[in-house]
Order: sequence, then C-alpha cells, then structure tokens
Amino acid sequence: MNVKGILDNVVHLSIGINDEDADMREKLLGYLNNAASEMYISVSSFDESLFQYQTIENFDESVEIVLPNALSAVKKVRNIDHEFTQVSYAALFEKKFMGRDENPIFCIDNTHKTNLWLYSNLQKPYNVFVSYLSVFKPFDFDTEESFIPFRPEFHTLLVYGALYYLYQDMDGFKSSVKEQICISEWKNGINEYLAFLINSSADFENAHPYTRV
Repeated sequence: MNVKGILDNVVHLSIGINDEDADMREKLLGYLNNAASEMYISVSSFDESLFQYQTIENFDESVEIVLPNALSAVKKVRNIDHEFTQVSYAALFEKKFMGRDENPIFCIDNTHKTNLWLYSNLQKPYNVFVSYLSVFKPFDFDTEESFIPFRPEFHTLLVYGALYYLYQDMDGFKSSVKEQICISEWKNGINEYLAFLINSSADFENAHPYTRV
C-alpha cells in the first residue's frame, strides 16, 4: 500500500473528513508521518533489513566518514580483529592526541549526524566495516510502497497510527468507539510487529546490540 492508499483509508475510516480539503490532506500526511516515525523508532533496531552497511578500505589511524544519510543508530564498527567502541567526540580527539595504544574507538559528530569519526593506532592499514541505521525519512504524497521502510503486511497498521494521531488532535469531535478501536489496533499492532521481528530473526541475539545517537 502506497502513501496515497494509506491516506485514502484514513479518510474512509475517520469521522467527517473532507477528502477534497487540501489543508486537511496535508494534516493527515503529518499525522501519518508522526505514526511512521513512532513505528520506526519502535521496531527499526530489531529489523536487520533496515540497517545499511559500508566498508572503509585502507583505514589508517584516523578518518572521518561522511555517510549518505543522517544516523539514527550505529550497530557495529569493526575490522577483521577488533570491534570499535563508541566514545564522546572530545574523548576520541584526546585519545588521538595522547597516541595511546588501546582498543579502536569511534564517535558520532552530533553537529553533523552524517559524520562518523574512527581512530586506532593498531597495526594498519586495514579495512573497516560499519553497519548503521539512518533516521526516518518522512513520506510525501508520492511515496510509493517500495519506499515505505516497513514489512508490507504491516502497512495497514499505519492507517490506525495516522487515525490515532488524528483523534488526539480532535479535542471536541471524537467517536469514543472509533477512537478506542484505533488506539487498540495501533498499540497492539506495534507489539505484534515487534514480536514478529523477534521471532522471525534467527540471528536476533547478534543483531540486537546497537548504539543510539
């Protein structure tokens, strides 16, 4: 289901929404993006298919990597023998200045969330493998199904998520029954999605560790 289809379903299941109202359509897209962002934060670290991978060749002591997308989480940074440990931006440059021979380290530049710094004074050069999770990219009206970062069988859940946020914003105009149904479908659906990901991942124990930005 693409974004247009999701919004059509939101309109169909909502109360008193005019499908021809462009301002309301923009609001519905905002509610959908609120729901999609919440779902992404809830399930992304459990879904291996959402992580991206990059190899840095001939790494030599210190390097700044500029990734194509802003970072939400870093799962792993390692070479063939060592896993890099995350430290603060200040700590990385202090350790580099001291020239200490210790475990390889990395940090995320909090000013530029696409930038990742690595440092090691172990034997080099060598290749480094990075796996990371990008921040959620909001949908627009033309977003196709293939660009929605969730399993297709859970796209319908986004309809209830958008309705959930819609009803939170409709203080004096609610259907208590429909609202409760949406809350239940949304909250229970997130839990079902998490259970699905955990149960379907044979490598979950290795996939789970990650570091939030």
